[in-house]
Amino acid sequence: MLKFLLITLATLILSIAAFSQTAQDKLPCEAIKGKTYLGWNEGTWESPSVFAVNSHRIIFDSNGRGVSREFFVLNETGAAQQIKRTVVCEILPDGKSSLRFNEGSRLLIISYDNGAKVWCEQPLQSRPTKGWMLQLPPPPPKKIFPF
Repeated sequence: MLKFLLITLATLILSIAAFSQTAQDKLPCEAIKGKTYLGWNEGTWESPSVFAVNSHRIIFDSNGRGVSREFFVLNETGAAQQIKRTVVCEILPDGKSSLRFNEGSRLLIISYDNGAKVWCEQPLQSRPTKGWMLQLPPPPPKKIFPF
């Protein structure tokens, strides 16, 4: 129960922070290229009584293709599963941007501030999960500590 409360609180705080002073990007698939994100999605899964939480890191290359490492939990008592997937950003026929994962699942995305913040929503009615991906800064220089 405590981990769900903490994850939900973190999602709420990040959502408020992420949405303050944003400018929507015209081409989300261009905006995410070469960037690394941490993200959180939450919502129901297959049934209104089953709650899902997913936290993930996705690293995109310069072509908009990425790899993810995710932790996924269903309900408060469920054990977290670690998932590694590949993902590609693509434009759908209706003009919406989407992240398509190797097993076929998809997230619709809207990016803001040149890809600094990305809103994600699962398009399946049976899995209405949604949340933010926030861009990580580049790593520090290799030798930041003298040991």
